[in-house]
Amino acid sequence: MNVLITGCSRGIGHGLLEHYLKLPEVKMVWAVTTSAEKLKALALEFPRKLQVVEARVSEESSKPVIVKALGTEALDLLINCAGTYPEEPGDFQKLSWATMEEGFNVNLGSVFFTTQACLPALLRVKHAKVASMTSLMGSIADTTSGGSYAYRVSKTALNMFNKVLANEYSTLTAVVLHPGWVKTDMGGSNAPTEINESVAGMAKVIDSLKPDQTGRFYDFEGDEIPW
Repeated sequence: MNVLITGCSRGIGHGLLEHYLKLPEVKMVWAVTTSAEKLKALALEFPRKLQVVEARVSEESSKPVIVKALGTEALDLLINCAGTYPEEPGDFQKLSWATMEEGFNVNLGSVFFTTQACLPALLRVKHAKVASMTSLMGSIADTTSGGSYAYRVSKTALNMFNKVLANEYSTLTAVVLHPGWVKTDMGGSNAPTEINESVAGMAKVIDSLKPDQTGRFYDFEGDEIPW
């Protein structure tokens, strides 16, 4: 089993990287990060199993870097974990389009570019999987308050991207996952969910995915979330 994960430098992405490196059935993991230095310890621990790929996935320049790293290998699982929660002024009239762009560039752009780069490798497998980190805050049905425009709108756009991808490529099982409110730099210390709890839950959901579940939206406990 071959896996590629983005956003591996810290938080949930780093937790997912550690999880898959420890699985005996995993042959190779490509960890895409903006800082190879932060993964130096893991690279030394898993020299034959981990390939660190230094690239900024929110930029199109990352595509040829990822394509080169994968070479002719087949990819069983792509996990898009890079994300950001843009800081906003708390007043819509003061919100800049630059802040909105930041949300789109990272939360959607990173998935767009990485999935394009990985698609040939994913299509070399009969039933490859793509799991992209979204948020409950990207659910239109669940939205009952204002604010967080850049984060919410970019995550909702990601959800649509995944649905279209799932419809177009029938051999892929592509889902979006809500990791929960997790104790990370982004989630803060008041979050109720530990990283290892979120990672274990999402890994279980990913492992159990069947082809007829493609295009859906789940939380880390396996419950389906309304759009």
